[in-house]
Amino acid sequence: MASSAARARMDLVILSEPASWDQWFEETKASVPSQMWRYFDPDSDATLTELVEPVMPVDEPLLAGNEPSQARNARISRNQRLEDVYFKRFGVFRENERKWDRYHEIEAKLRERIQSTVVPQKKATLRTIYSVRQWLTALRDSTALPAETLRLNIQLEYRKLMGNTHLDCPSGGPTIWLAKWEELINKAERYNENLPTWLRDVCLVWEQVPDLNIYFSNVKLSIRKHTTAEYTPAEISSSIHFHWEHRKQHLALKPMSKPKATRSAFTARGVTLNGEEAPDVSDNPDATAVGAIIAEKPKTPPKRKRKNQNDDSDRTTNRQKRDPCTACGGLSHNFNKCYLALGQDSDLITDKALEKFQSNMKAASFRKRVDDLKKSLQSESNADE
Repeated sequence: MASSAARARMDLVILSEPASWDQWFEETKASVPSQMWRYFDPDSDATLTELVEPVMPVDEPLLAGNEPSQARNARISRNQRLEDVYFKRFGVFRENERKWDRYHEIEAKLRERIQSTVVPQKKATLRTIYSVRQWLTALRDSTALPAETLRLNIQLEYRKLMGNTHLDCPSGGPTIWLAKWEELINKAERYNENLPTWLRDVCLVWEQVPDLNIYFSNVKLSIRKHTTAEYTPAEISSSIHFHWEHRKQHLALKPMSKPKATRSAFTARGVTLNGEEAPDVSDNPDATAVGAIIAEKPKTPPKRKRKNQNDDSDRTTNRQKRDPCTACGGLSHNFNKCYLALGQDSDLITDKALEKFQSNMKAASFRKRVDDLKKSLQSESNADE
């Protein structure tokens, strides 16, 4: 038990320099329940979030006497109201008392954690007469970089991360990039650093990836229409992860090509197709030539196409009679083969077709048709596998 506790303490970040402040502070914050952190947060107003020790309510005395029945009924009613009020106040007191005990328990653990994760030079500021909030405030003021420097560092890291455009997903997936991006977004929100173009910047980084260009085309269309409320950092990360998992599954289902078993493949190893040993022809040039002729695959004449004089006219007539695609309005395919409905990429997709598809996606019945089509294709792929 002691060895596991010591090993866990070794994994903690030690606060020794400004570079370790952010990670140390986040780990310290994560060790406290979220509903109790506001009582220790150095960035919050202490006058509004200070926890006060609860006081037991006072029980008011009940009246007694031998008055007439009408006065006696009024006295009993008053005593009943006093009892109800007291029990309600006592219930609130017990709840606050449990909260107060929980606060002291968490405070003791947090004091021990802070003392064990700072360098000895900083322990001089951790006096017992100060609260944990005062400890964290003193450590922040003596260790963390100024706010202007932190915001400048965030801008530099953000530009570096957004400087590379992906033509394809990284070999290991987008997890590492998204983790860095989400960390920068959280830092910017914490230090009040405004990143007004973050959504447009993400589009520039990922829009050329084959499996994501349609998704980010929709995002850019929403930016032009000023309807980007649904696109949050969490939703963007979830969508990129979803497309990556879909692509991995698609690559796993793709069949591998197998080598063909030909006569030359067997005779090259000295074995015939019947399983018998092939004669050695290395010293006999005539036999080698004969073996080469035998090993050569006979050519079959190409099949003759049946001529149809009305072939072109029939094709033109069928194209004219074909109904447009109900998804995008195209004339060259139907709904079951529409690239937009299947969620696939193609250079044949036009802006007009994309706008019509997005307009149709607003209808719940159309979205259900698209989902049913994708589920049917997925079930067929699973069946083939």
